Amino acid sequence: MKRITFALVGLLLLASCGQIPTSGPVVEYTPKPKQGSSAGIEIAPLPPVADASPEVIAEGFLYAMSTYQPGYLAAREYLTPEARERWKPEQGLLICGSGRPIKVDGTEATVDCPLVGRLDSRGKYAPAAKGFTHDLGLIKNADGQWRISNPPQGLLISSYLFERSYRALSIYFLTEPGDRLVPEQIYLPTRAATPKQVLAALLRGPTEWYSKIARSAFPAGTTLNTVDIPVDDAGVARISLSEQIDDLTLDERSQLVAQLVWSMSQFSSIRFIELTVNGQPYLTGAAGSQGRIAVPSMQSFAPVPSGLGSKTLVADLTRYGWLGDQISWIAPLPKPLASGSFLAALNRDADEVVIADHNSLLSGKVAQPLASTPVAGMALRPQYTEPHVAWAMATSAAATTVYRMQGGDWTSVRAPALANKLVLAFRISPEGSRVALILSSGGRKTLAFAQIQSRNGWSMTDLKEVPLADGATKLDGLMDVAWTDATSIMVLSGASDATPRVWRCDASGARLTPASDSAGWNVTRLATVPQNSGTQAYAYSPGGLIWTFQTQARWKADEFGYLGIAYAGS
Repeated sequence: MKRITFALVGLLLLASCGQIPTSGPVVEYTPKPKQGSSAGIEIAPLPPVADASPEVIAEGFLYAMSTYQPGYLAAREYLTPEARERWKPEQGLLICGSGRPIKVDGTEATVDCPLVGRLDSRGKYAPAAKGFTHDLGLIKNADGQWRISNPPQGLLISSYLFERSYRALSIYFLTEPGDRLVPEQIYLPTRAATPKQVLAALLRGPTEWYSKIARSAFPAGTTLNTVDIPVDDAGVARISLSEQIDDLTLDERSQLVAQLVWSMSQFSSIRFIELTVNGQPYLTGAAGSQGRIAVPSMQSFAPVPSGLGSKTLVADLTRYGWLGDQISWIAPLPKPLASGSFLAALNRDADEVVIADHNSLLSGKVAQPLASTPVAGMALRPQYTEPHVAWAMATSAAATTVYRMQGGDWTSVRAPALANKLVLAFRISPEGSRVALILSSGGRKTLAFAQIQSRNGWSMTDLKEVPLADGATKLDGLMDVAWTDATSIMVLSGASDATPRVWRCDASGARLTPASDSAGWNVTRLATVPQNSGTQAYAYSPGGLIWTFQTQARWKADEFGYLGIAYAGS
C-alpha cells in the first residue's frame, strides 16, 4: 500500500523535463500570500503517458484537476470515455487538508483526505471539517491502459494549492437601504479571474445567505451583450449590457454603477468603464465628458464609511478623556467602573459615547451627564454603526440579549440566532448588515456570523458557525474579534496555557493567516478602525500596554496605563 502527495506529481509526470519546483509550503513564520498569488513555477498538466502505473494515473488526474484549464482537457484524458462525459468540474471544488490524499493498493486507488472546505458552482466557500473517501474506480481500457471510471463530481485540490492558485474576489451588492455596498466573496482560479467572470457573478445576484441582507440594482435577466469585456491600453473597459437596465431611475442607475465600479476596481488594468446598452451610451450621473466612469469612484457607497478613528477616547476608574500628546480629561464617570475595564464605543462624530459597566450601559453626549440603562446580564463592549445608532449585548448563564439604541433610547432586539448561545464578544461589519461573534459552548470558544435585518423590525438572524484551523490544529480558544475591512476580520485566540495570538481571516473562513508571532504578550482585547484599504489595529494588555499593528505579524508596544480605549465610529 502506497500514499503519494500532491507535491510529487510534477516529478512523476515531468521528470524528463528536468524542472524541479522551486516553491513549497511556508515553514518560516510569515503570513501566507493573499489573493491567490503564485509561489513558484506553475507546471502545465500533461495527458497520461503510455503504460502508466495505477498510482501515476491517479496522481496525474489529481494534479490535472488542481491546475486550471478551460474544460480541464488534460484531466479528462485520465478518464474512461463514459466518465469523461459524466464528469462535471464546474459543479464545485473540494479542498483537502494536509496529508497524502492518494492511497494505492495494487490496482485500486482511493482518495482519502480530511476536507477543510468546499466551493460551490458559484465559487462560494463553505467550511467542511470531515473526512472524504472516494474510490476512483481504476480499470483497464481496450488498449490495456489504466483509466479512471469513477471521478469525484467537481474538482479536488489540496489546501496548499488552493491558497496559491485561487483568488478571492469581492462581488458588491447593496445593503437593504441601498446607500452602502456589502461585499460577498467568491473564489476563482487566478487564471480564470477575469472582469467577465466578476460581471457574471454580479448579474447572478447574491447567494442565499447574503440575499437576506443584500440586493442588487441590476434587474433580473440583465446580460452581457459581448463575448468578453475588452480593456484597451488606456485602461478603458467597454461593457455593453442588455436593455433591462434602461428602465431604472437615476438613483437606481447610481446604485448599479456603484456595484459595477467597486466590483471592477479589483483589476488594476481597469481605469475607466464605458457602459452602453445595446451599443448606445448609458446615461448616469457618474460618467464624465467622454462618457467614461472613473475606477475607482462612487465613494459615497463605500462599504467602510469615512471618518472612522478620527478621535480616541480613554478612561481610568473615575473619568474619561481624549488621548493625544497629552490626556485631555473630559468629564467624570457617573460612578467608578465596576468591571475595572473601559469597554466603550464612540460614535463617528465623536460627540456620543456608550460605556458598558457590569449590568448597565452608560450613554449620552460626550462631556454631559451619562444616563444609566440596566441590562439583563453582563454588558459586552458596545459599538456604534451610525452617528446616532449603537448596539450592545448582555450575557447571562441563561441567554444573550441584544440591544439597539437610536436617539438615546435603548430597545431590545429579536435575536433568534442567539437563542441559548453565550456570546463573549461581537463586532458589527462596517456597512452594518453582518455581525461577527465569539461563542462559548461546552468549553469551546468559536467564531460565528449572523445577519442584521430590518425588514420586519430589527432582528439578528441566520447564525452560521465558521470553524478555524491552523493546519491540523483547530482554533477553539477564541477571545475577541474585530473587522479590519468589509471582508476581513482579526481574531484573538489563546488557551489558558498558551500565549495569545492574533489571526487574520476572511469572513468565509477560507483563509487564515497569523498576524502576530508567539512572543510573550498578555493581550486580552482587540480594537480596529476598519479601512477600505490598509490595516489599523490595536491590541490591549491589562498590564498597561497598547500594541499597534505595524505590518504582517509585527506589533509595536507603547506604555498606556489606562483601562481601555475607544476609537470614533468603531
